[in-house]
Amino acid sequence: MGNCNSQIGQYYSVAIKQPGVSKSQRMQSWSSTASFDKIFNHLDNNLQVYKDVVAESIPKIMSGDTCNFFAYGHTGSGKTHTIVGYNHEDPQQIGLVLSAARDLFGRLKELNSQNGLPAATLAIGLRMYEVRKKSAYDLLNARVECFVREGPDGKTHVRGETEILEGGRVRVRPIVMIPCWTFDEFRKTFQTGLNLRATGTSTVHDKSSRTHAIFELEIVNQSVVKARDAIIERQAELVPHGKYATDVYIEEHKKGLIQDSNGGYILNPNYTINQNLIDLAEAKKREYEKRVEDAEQDLKTIFHSCSHSCLGGKFIFVDLAGSEYYNQESVSSSTGK
Repeated sequence: MGNCNSQIGQYYSVAIKQPGVSKSQRMQSWSSTASFDKIFNHLDNNLQVYKDVVAESIPKIMSGDTCNFFAYGHTGSGKTHTIVGYNHEDPQQIGLVLSAARDLFGRLKELNSQNGLPAATLAIGLRMYEVRKKSAYDLLNARVECFVREGPDGKTHVRGETEILEGGRVRVRPIVMIPCWTFDEFRKTFQTGLNLRATGTSTVHDKSSRTHAIFELEIVNQSVVKARDAIIERQAELVPHGKYATDVYIEEHKKGLIQDSNGGYILNPNYTINQNLIDLAEAKKREYEKRVEDAEQDLKTIFHSCSHSCLGGKFIFVDLAGSEYYNQESVSSSTGK
């Protein structure tokens, strides 16, 4: 296929057509709208891409915003090379994730020199996971299988494995977030996660991505980390009390009904529903719901009271697998499962 591009104002459009084919035999050509503001060539390295595409978003992250970057294309087109990089020692080729982390740590170093309390020291929290169909795999937690679900808030959530604890507590952790306090620590953690990525061999190299990978870089501090852990624990404590309240309600109302001769259900004249027992169970559940709400409010207070607006700012980088692998039944993992 041949291609050309033309500039319209400050944006570019792209046209694709088949060269050397008569008009009658040619497939329908395609032209984009003016939707590109930069087109790179084969001489541009990762550092140049970072400077032109990502670096200008640093002020937004430092204001607490979230910025997303996607890489899409066929296998061998350079998605992983650009997002991740293959030489993590060369500043020209380290990839967008490490370049962004390096710049953020430079900004945070200045802010941390003004912090008086260790708990307020700013760090970069790293999450790394792969997504394939309805499952996700946590690359910073031994590649355990996680699950993509829609929550009651209407948002999509990635949940980790369910843990059954003592006393009927049930803990469901989100994707693991590891706080990194230096760029060196971040780079080592990043490499650890990359070693668990599912890869295969392409015509270009032997580390071609076979799943979608998401890399999240969030500005956090120790107070945020502890507050989020507290929410998870309070939620785990709520589960047995919520279950007990539901069980009591169902059992009492079940006793309050009997079957009539027609197979339907009527009130049992010989049993009075123990509303007091139901109310006690509901009150206990409400007590533990309040603990969850208090923990959630503590986290909000940390964000609102922080003197640095960058807390919670987040970069999200997505390395999408080549579309030709999307419908394959299986992928190989560099480490196995």
